[in-house]
Amino acid sequence: MTDWLIIPGRQNSKGLPYKNRKLFNFTADIIPAARSSNVIVTSDDEVLLEGATSCGFESHRRSATLSTDEASLKDVLLDVRDAYSLNPSDTITLLLLTYPQRTWAKVEEIISFFKESGAHSLYCAEEIEDHPFLCMYSEPQNKGRPVVPHDLYRRQDYPHCFRTSLYVGIFKVSELPLLSDRLINSDTIFYDIENTIDVDEEMHYNNFIQNDSC
Repeated sequence: MTDWLIIPGRQNSKGLPYKNRKLFNFTADIIPAARSSNVIVTSDDEVLLEGATSCGFESHRRSATLSTDEASLKDVLLDVRDAYSLNPSDTITLLLLTYPQRTWAKVEEIISFFKESGAHSLYCAEEIEDHPFLCMYSEPQNKGRPVVPHDLYRRQDYPHCFRTSLYVGIFKVSELPLLSDRLINSDTIFYDIENTIDVDEEMHYNNFIQNDSC
């Protein structure tokens, strides 16, 4: 059984051009040298693939089909599974490049939690400010329709909810075909983390760089 670290990163990004190029080192630099031979970077970006090789990581050239906005992370992971003939008993730890504040200590903490749980898939969970019971779908003529139909008026009666986060995702290779395109199923467990920056737009990146340099 092997524990793999997989870093996906497409070349194109609408919200922040070349986002993954700009963020690559924040993730690459936290990975211990002893783990580098088990890291796979999957990308269609030559710059990222060269960066992976220089770090001692495996570089997997992703197809154009798997580099579109419509391609799911599930399909990307299945592609890596097939390309490297990963064993069903292997474990994948998914590290998206959009979490530049992530630390290796926290990654190890989540991996330990996963192994002790005996689960086959893990996602992270963040607290939310606006409860979904307060949200409405926008309808024509300034009308609205509840996202979650209910008749509860006291917030104390609302069930606890959280927001899913891929700060770290962990999956048994054998579980991948059983997951949804969001990499979740009814057996997925969730690890609570503090809300952290997820860089998806230029504003997020600029705020991070400004705060990181203070």
